[in-house]
Amino acid sequence: MTPTEAVTLLRQALNHHQRGQIEPAEGLYRQVLAEHPAQPDALRYLGTLLHQKGQNVEAATMLRTALTHIPPGHPVTATIYNNLGEALRAQGGSQIEAAIPFFHKALGVQKNYPQARNNLATALAILGRTAEAITELRGLLKENPAYFKGHLNLGNLLLGTNDYRGARTQFTAALQLASRPKTPFAATTKAGAIQPPRPAELAAAHAGLATCAYKSGDLAMAVQSYEQAIALDPERANYHLNLGEALRLSGRSDAAEAAILQAIQLDPRLPEAHSKLGHARAMRGDHAQGAADLRRATTLAPNDPALLSNWLFEMQYLSDISPAEVLAEHRQWSDRFEKPLNRPMPPLLDPRPDRQLRVALLSGDFRAHPVTTFLQALLTHHDRQALTLVAYSDVSRPDEVTADVRKKVHEFYDVESLNDLQLAQRLVTDRIDIAIDLAGHTGRNRLRTMALRPCPVQVTWIGYPSTTGVVGMTHRFTDAAADPAGYEAHASETLFRLDPCFLCYTPPPDAPEVKTLPAQKAGHITFGSFNNIAKVADATLALWRDVLAAVPKSRLKVKGIGLVEESTRQRVMARAVAAGVPGDRLELLPPTSAANDHLATYHHVDIALDTTPYNGTTTTCEALLMGVPVITLAGDRHVSRVGASLLSAAGHPEWVAQTPPQYVDVARQLSNDLTGLATIRADLRRQLIASPLCDGPAHAAAVASALRNIWTAACAGK
Repeated sequence: MTPTEAVTLLRQALNHHQRGQIEPAEGLYRQVLAEHPAQPDALRYLGTLLHQKGQNVEAATMLRTALTHIPPGHPVTATIYNNLGEALRAQGGSQIEAAIPFFHKALGVQKNYPQARNNLATALAILGRTAEAITELRGLLKENPAYFKGHLNLGNLLLGTNDYRGARTQFTAALQLASRPKTPFAATTKAGAIQPPRPAELAAAHAGLATCAYKSGDLAMAVQSYEQAIALDPERANYHLNLGEALRLSGRSDAAEAAILQAIQLDPRLPEAHSKLGHARAMRGDHAQGAADLRRATTLAPNDPALLSNWLFEMQYLSDISPAEVLAEHRQWSDRFEKPLNRPMPPLLDPRPDRQLRVALLSGDFRAHPVTTFLQALLTHHDRQALTLVAYSDVSRPDEVTADVRKKVHEFYDVESLNDLQLAQRLVTDRIDIAIDLAGHTGRNRLRTMALRPCPVQVTWIGYPSTTGVVGMTHRFTDAAADPAGYEAHASETLFRLDPCFLCYTPPPDAPEVKTLPAQKAGHITFGSFNNIAKVADATLALWRDVLAAVPKSRLKVKGIGLVEESTRQRVMARAVAAGVPGDRLELLPPTSAANDHLATYHHVDIALDTTPYNGTTTTCEALLMGVPVITLAGDRHVSRVGASLLSAAGHPEWVAQTPPQYVDVARQLSNDLTGLATIRADLRRQLIASPLCDGPAHAAAVASALRNIWTAACAGK
């Protein structure tokens, strides 16, 4: 083959290559090299093609050989260095580090080479050198502001550092570039053409924007952007999954289910999809299917602690599982994720029983959330000479409540960017004496940090209505009503009872005034339940059926976040009717967005009915605040006895039923005495505020005393 014939074949090969006809192109490149093994263009083009095929070891060999036949500094070497770097990076492991010098060499030959600088940033990011990668991308975009991939990759890196505002700016810039009719994507540098974004890249920009919106609490924007991403790249299972989660948090459980099912169709073994599907179904009260989905997720990913936590949380809604089974399931979390660590409890740093204690508060709910509502008493009234409160916040959407927590504690740290090991190390460095976990197995929990046992005393409180199963969690705060004597058998922790109630309610200062009893005008009793619809289990519907039967002409209003969609309301109505609840006496209401509008809905309720087996907590307190008595059924575990705890502390243990017939009797007795019910309504707010349930200073002192007693025992080696 003459050199001229070789050039002709090379042109044919390149033509095939540019058309995406990989096999013919490869055959011609190899044919040329068989006769002319030092032909530099055949070597570099074949090396590039092999990299595209994923044959990166041979690709790197070809590209290295090509460089030996081209003068150093020749313009074409910039492309070869870049492609060689990519072939090495794609091999992973130590080859990623080996790729970096070649990207630098490419930039040494061609300073303004956006592809090479972008690839350099990618390699740095993979190696965990995020700050350097961000610097490279910012430099790239300063010289090439119309480079789509630069904005996309910088957005993803900023997203990974929880800089949602910065990431949103980059994704928006990328999409604005793509929408311009004359965007100079085809502008050519000496190193090659800058290609227009592919549909998958545009989809990634929309998905990134959606994630920023989701993290910032803009669920409507998140849904819209995920839908745009799916329109461009419909085969990406994670896009459907994330859309489903945004829909679920918007209260649209049926739409969420449809999106997540699409994700599962694309990837049947995606464990997160089965877990989210379980959440969506449980959200509307379908716990049979929801529990099965959540269990399936743990089977697919047995080494994922978050998925097991999701299943354990779902167990709180199930009435057909015994407390012993609940404890056994929770101990599995420890068996899988704590015991293999084999960490001993650390020694006390300064074993003086009467010194000031450094107490960590760990939560992803330092925002407008029930956990912070019930923490307010301690935050506001704690003895600052006795306790140094240190808040470790894992909140992605800080709000006014976050700022209030920051003001009330001694030290406040945003730890969202820290992994569990890093947070454990931080607790050790900060010399924390007692760590208080406020999440249990709920979302954004830090149980893996607690499993590392960074503090000599570790307490769980408020956020989770059951045991954690974590051996390193030394104590759990409760009370004698929520966990009577003998309930130690239900817990892996040592129970410390904060009698009369383990919770303290701080009412909102601007709550609407209590109005007159609606039954006096309506001519009938209106019952109400504003709990999460997930708590409306079959056992709850059976109670409500019997109450409505016992109180003629009475009606029932049910309101909650799970009732946003008409389709879901129809589904819940069908469940209720099937359970015997008269459909013409049941009204299902969507949630209200403003807190005071929510409270004002109690103006139309005479008596509130609690749920079982998962009692209400915040909703019970809110009903009492609005003058509405609450009837609860005390069950056989903590989650089913919180209502008993709250009502006893509020001074109304007579509204706590011990059996389903007694629950109905309490409802009948209250309903048959409208004069008494009106008197209760007129005075209940005053009673509540004056009760131990709202006595912030006393509650804060009780918590401080409990912490001191636990610490003193630890100092004594107990």
